[in-house]
Amino acid sequence: MAETNSTRALALDSVVFVRDPFPVVNSLNLSSDHRTRLMLFATDADLLPGETLAVVAATAEDAVHRVYGLSVEYLEKVPLFDWLTQVSIRLPDQLINAGDVDVSISIAGLVSNKVRVTIRA
Repeated sequence: MAETNSTRALALDSVVFVRDPFPVVNSLNLSSDHRTRLMLFATDADLLPGETLAVVAATAEDAVHRVYGLSVEYLEKVPLFDWLTQVSIRLPDQLINAGDVDVSISIAGLVSNKVRVTIRA
């Protein structure tokens, strides 16, 4: 999901719940690797019965059109909002100081629209 009349993502750091710019490494992160996880929000993003995260992929594309694979670690409906899905992705080292990147997810080959997030050191 994006902000109204924008391509800017409705995204939050999954630990501290702040908006971008997002660091790739965050000392406040609770994981052992200290990598930032982003919470993205989507509609019509459902797994079919029996499907796992193995059918879900995410990518980020930078200003010079390099494409980076992103690890998808979570995809579930938001409690009490059955029309809204939370997708959590892990930022890779290659995105340090990437600036604006366009992120998309795909489920079983069906690709979402791209939304923009800003990545810093």
